[in-house]
Amino acid sequence: MRGLPALGETMPTWVVMMRWSDSRLGRVARTLMMVLVATALCPEASRANPPLISEPHVAWGFEISGGMNSYRLSAFNDSLASLNRDLGTTFETIRRGGDFGAALRCWANPRVLLRLNLEKNTAVSNSSDIRYDIGPWSVGLGATYFTPPEIRLRFGAGVFAGYTGIHGRFEGPQFGFDTGGSALDLRATGEAMWPLGGGWFLNGSAGLRYAKVPEVKLDRQGTDTTADFSGVTLRVALGRDQAFH
Repeated sequence: MRGLPALGETMPTWVVMMRWSDSRLGRVARTLMMVLVATALCPEASRANPPLISEPHVAWGFEISGGMNSYRLSAFNDSLASLNRDLGTTFETIRRGGDFGAALRCWANPRVLLRLNLEKNTAVSNSSDIRYDIGPWSVGLGATYFTPPEIRLRFGAGVFAGYTGIHGRFEGPQFGFDTGGSALDLRATGEAMWPLGGGWFLNGSAGLRYAKVPEVKLDRQGTDTTADFSGVTLRVALGRDQAFH
């Protein structure tokens, strides 16, 4: 099952990731930042926002999210190009993918938010009736430290550590293989949270992710090709918190 040849690959670095080579993601991030800054400067944003919880009580909640990710899939895209040359397929390179997920939240105190997060990332290339899907699932724990709750629009800085695993298919009319491979998932994010009332909130985040799968597998057989999902992450989430006394 060595159908995808290993081609030249350059080692990704955080400097490369921060170049914002994907102009579409860069525009979205700049727009989000301008909206958040404008909201923060709005007089309405300075209204008192009493903390949802006070020690020693905690608050639990949930959120659902959607977003976009940039990827550094140079080695995998080289393999797709090789397939196109050798077999006459027309696979397109994968540079970004969507995301949807859900998280269980816990406020350990009024400024520290903990999350247990599960999400699905999309990473698909098609050629006529052939589909190559290496989209991973990710699960992990995150912690974010927020500004004081007296300000309505709150900002925070967070870290995330977990596991990402490819769960997709490489299939056509007469064949089909499960895709696989796993890696450590590490992230650093900046966040902004806006309470909507009644415990509901809107949350936006942007950050950097490192998640490099050392080898894509087809039906558990190696292909000598890496899949690097490292890059920029953008998220918008809606959810609700509930204090318990």
